[in-house]
Amino acid sequence: MYTTKNRVGASHADENGLLKLTSALDFIQDCELFWLETAPALTEFFSECGAAMVLAFRKVDIPRMPGYGECLTVSTAVYYYKDYYGYRTTNIYDGQGNPCVKTWGVGVMIDTGSGCLRKVPAEVAARVKMDDPPGFDPPSRRILPPDAPPESLAGIPVRPDYIDINKHVNNVRYIDAVTPLLPPGFTASALRVEYKTAAKLGGTLYPVRRVSPEGVTHIALNNERGRPYAAMEFTPL
Repeated sequence: MYTTKNRVGASHADENGLLKLTSALDFIQDCELFWLETAPALTEFFSECGAAMVLAFRKVDIPRMPGYGECLTVSTAVYYYKDYYGYRTTNIYDGQGNPCVKTWGVGVMIDTGSGCLRKVPAEVAARVKMDDPPGFDPPSRRILPPDAPPESLAGIPVRPDYIDINKHVNNVRYIDAVTPLLPPGFTASALRVEYKTAAKLGGTLYPVRRVSPEGVTHIALNNERGRPYAAMEFTPL
C-alpha cells in the first residue's frame, strides 16, 4: 500500500465548500502514479521498452465528500496483475480514518509507440509487491447506455490544459469536460468511467447524453466518426 497526504484547499472546493469530484480524482490519480516509485521493476521496464500503464476503467463510490480545510489520506493498493492488466483500489480517508471516496480501477499496459497492448514479462511482474485483495467482487466494466433518447450536444475542443505528461487528454479532464452537461444541481453518489481511446490536442470531443428515468446520466465522448474516447455513468445522490 502507498499513501499520500492532501488537504482540501480553496482551489479544490466547489461553491458549497466541498471537494470537487474532479479534484478528488486528481488526488487519487497522483497517488497512483507516485506508487510507481515503489515499483522500480515496472518503471525500468517502461523506460527500457517504451511502455506505459494507462487507465482503462474506474468505479467511484462517494460515501461523503470532504469539505474545505479537511486533511485527507489517499491510499492505493495494487492487488493483482495478469498479462496486460493490473487491478487496484484507491481510497480517500478523512482525519478519522473514514472512507470518503472509494475507487476500483483497471490499468492496461501499452506500447507507447504503437498504442497496442504490451505484456509485462512474468519475471518483471514477479518483482512487483502485491497487496491483499479487497473484500468485494469487482464491478462490471461494461457501461451500457440507458434506454433513453440520445442527445447529441455541441463538440468540445480539446484544450491545451487537458493534456498531461503522456501527451494526451488526462483521465480526469474528460470528467471536467462533461461536468457542465450534468443536470442542474446534480450531485453524484457514484461514477463509472470506461476509457477507450486517448484524445489528443487538436481533436474534438462530441458528447452524446442519455438520462434514465431514475436520473442516471450517461455521457459518451466520441470522435468525429462516432467512436468513443470515453463513456461515463453518473449515479445521483
